[in-house]
Amino acid sequence: KGIPSIVVTFDVDANGILTVSAEEQLPAKGGKAGAAGPKKSLVVKNAERLSADDINRMVAEADAAAAEDQRVRRCLDALADFE
Repeated sequence: KGIPSIVVTFDVDANGILTVSAEEQLPAKGGKAGAAGPKKSLVVKNAERLSADDINRMVAEADAAAAEDQRVRRCLDALADFE
């Protein structure tokens, strides 16, 4: 009967809740625009969100690790230049 045409939309609200919707686009008949077919939705709620303190702690840890990574990189670059 042809190739199915499905429109999928993703929406994340301010609370981090993801809503996924899929709607089949039915073929046009008699030169008219195609009609919308059945629509299904799925809502995904994040039950274990990180607190602002957890996020800030993780960012600080990442910054500290980045500084150490840069220090190690400079040492390795100096060693490579020496060889």
